[in-house]
Amino acid sequence: MPGAPDRSGRITRVTARRSSTTSPGSSGASPEPDEDSVRWAREVVQRSENCATRLIVFRDGGSGAARQSVINAFQALDVDGEGVERFGMVALDVPPTADLAKVQRLLSHGVAEEWWDMEEGCVTAQWRVASAT
Repeated sequence: MPGAPDRSGRITRVTARRSSTTSPGSSGASPEPDEDSVRWAREVVQRSENCATRLIVFRDGGSGAARQSVINAFQALDVDGEGVERFGMVALDVPPTADLAKVQRLLSHGVAEEWWDMEEGCVTAQWRVASAT
């Protein structure tokens, strides 16, 4: 069962087993928690070509409206985003089909204008090539 991409851009799958509490008709795929009740990904299934970038939004104190305006700006470049209210943050999921040079220019422009600060969570070789041009 695929999961979310990890920091290296890989999609992971967790080891699972059928539980006695599994409801009829369900797959029963449920990873066993460790001693701290945390579930961990155990296996790489397929590499993702998407890139992940996190932004801390400064405009308007990272308000909901400011986060949404950032998401809207990147959606125009075919990039999906999600706002995190608690941290005034936006997480961006950049597909390989997006114009990576344009995405990087917008990211750099926002940093220069002090609209946000950013961190690359995981990047691909395509991303690195686009940043070098």
